[in-house]
Amino acid sequence: MNLRRFPADTVRYGLRFQILPGPEAISRAKDVVKFCRLHGIRAVHLFTNAEEWNRGHLTGSEIAAVIAMFKRILPLFRRAGISVNLNPWQTTLHADRGRRLRAGQKFECMVAPSGRVAQAVASFACPRWRKAIADFYHRMASLGFGTLWIEDDFRYHNHEPLDWGGDFSGAMLKQFSAKVGRSVTRQQVLKAVLKPGQPHPWRRLWLELWRENQESVARLLAQAVESANPRATLGLMSSHPDVHAAEGRRWDGLFKAMSIRGRAIHRPHFAPYNEAVSGGLISSFNLLDQQRELRPRWVESHPEIENFPFGRFNKSDTSTFAQMALCKILGSEGLLLDLHPFVGNGVFEEQGIGQLLDRARPALEWLSARFSRDLQTTGVGVPFREDVAEQLRLPAGATYGQLVCSSGAAGLLLGGLGIACQRRLSESVNVLWGQNAWAYSDAEVRELLRFGLWLDAGAADILCQRGFGRQLGIRIGNWMNRETDAYAVERVVSARTGVRPAFHAGANLFQRVLRFEAAKGAETWTDIVDFMNRRVGTGLSVFANEWGGRVAVSAFPLNEELGCWNFNFQRQTLAQNLIRRLAGRKRPAMTDGAPHLFPIDLRNGGERKIVAINLWTDPAPASIRIPGATRLRRAIRLDPLSGPKPVPCRVQAVGEGLHVKLSTLLPSYGMAILEMG
Repeated sequence: MNLRRFPADTVRYGLRFQILPGPEAISRAKDVVKFCRLHGIRAVHLFTNAEEWNRGHLTGSEIAAVIAMFKRILPLFRRAGISVNLNPWQTTLHADRGRRLRAGQKFECMVAPSGRVAQAVASFACPRWRKAIADFYHRMASLGFGTLWIEDDFRYHNHEPLDWGGDFSGAMLKQFSAKVGRSVTRQQVLKAVLKPGQPHPWRRLWLELWRENQESVARLLAQAVESANPRATLGLMSSHPDVHAAEGRRWDGLFKAMSIRGRAIHRPHFAPYNEAVSGGLISSFNLLDQQRELRPRWVESHPEIENFPFGRFNKSDTSTFAQMALCKILGSEGLLLDLHPFVGNGVFEEQGIGQLLDRARPALEWLSARFSRDLQTTGVGVPFREDVAEQLRLPAGATYGQLVCSSGAAGLLLGGLGIACQRRLSESVNVLWGQNAWAYSDAEVRELLRFGLWLDAGAADILCQRGFGRQLGIRIGNWMNRETDAYAVERVVSARTGVRPAFHAGANLFQRVLRFEAAKGAETWTDIVDFMNRRVGTGLSVFANEWGGRVAVSAFPLNEELGCWNFNFQRQTLAQNLIRRLAGRKRPAMTDGAPHLFPIDLRNGGERKIVAINLWTDPAPASIRIPGATRLRRAIRLDPLSGPKPVPCRVQAVGEGLHVKLSTLLPSYGMAILEMG
């Protein structure tokens, strides 16, 4: 295959691969060049010191050996017209895993909340490490790499064997002492940061200090790279935004710190390593969309197409294709291919990768031409606040990990039940669950309550504590617990649900359920019933408040225990009718007729595209309701690893818009793409 076959290269495959220093380096590099030419790949991202062959922080002689190898192999790629980029596999270091600091590496290491000291994971506050890592990036940039990546060990969490992570090192505590004006210990900082109830002022200052350290290191790396090669770019690999929030991260500030001449690249965290069904791709959508909202528009997105352990025994081609397609639907510029093991074998020894890339390319080219980054997701709002950890109220005895507040459960429920969503606030209807209710000021809560709002038990309890109970339309009671109370099922009591009154759905697995009653003027949609068939409280209520909004309250802590609210067709009907009731006229697109038929609604001005993906393993009918639509211009079916083809469908005008039914079944991971006119 000649590279000229794909002159535009809108897919922008980037092959990630490790070549080890040694006598085989030249032959390995030649094979990678050949692989790239065969499969139309114009960029490679070479690892150094990665995974199984990671030695900890490289010594001077080891760095010299790496540089000598790159000087020999980089010309091979450049003569072939392939851009070469570098991915050092450590900044602070992922984990000790038996590694230790070597002679001359007098770095201060991270310290866990418990006081455990890492043996090799460096502290962001260590000046010796800062100088060493900046020097390393400077020397690598001088070799002419286009992009140099900051590995996703650039974080405070997840550094084994530390509990949660770090960093409570002496160097960090010294900086904090200067910030607060007196000498402090790790125990004093922890006591303040994890104070029960109203957050101690030190929590904000501690997270601010962590943020300042990360941003200052990013700035050092940018300066080091630019001084060696002004045309180079820094790329950031990141982890889950919910966890980064507990580190004090501010995404805009971090990207500005690492920018070189107004440019930076992002590898967003998004896909599971292993084979996943249904919720896996919904979670991937939510993460990609969430990070689109956090990332400045001038930063390119290159998600990582990966699996671990590597190979088709671990993840199917179908799954991998679906993740690549999702990236293109959400406007990602490139795809980083992390499909080969790191162990130093030849690029052709892992079977099937080239064939996968060739088979996927026509569909990905087609998607790239039709889905730009200007298309914005629309639907039910599932907002995220990057400062949420500063606002959380913690229980007595909390650990540092409890500063991580999950924000993805609502998106999983909506997507799994066929309701389009967006990872930012909506001016129609939003879902606010769990501890996330602490993240908003009173003024912001009042604004949320002027629109449609679905609260789970945790969020409702918090808003009642904050004095908003009257606007929720509930009288709150106590929490019922699994081992002391007899709750068993959720019983439908209102025809507004669209479900037969007296229909029962399981509630037996929840560890706790909030006892409350709907206030005067509120609608009771479901009740909670115990195993003796006695009513013990309201299960779901809807209330029109005096501020013009409609509020739904569920008795279940869905943000923490979503899996206990077992999905079925009746709960899908109930959830969709609930969203319609809360949204009023501005309703989201929805799918029905099959489990896990996942809708994505994308708009840019008058341009609108609907994608419905069958995330179940059985072939499924596709039925899509599109409020606000007046004409279906084109309907395309995209099967995994196949090219697009028109698909016949029946279109019916309904009161709120169009109801589209495909005339054929969608296979597993098959996509219906509807272009509205």
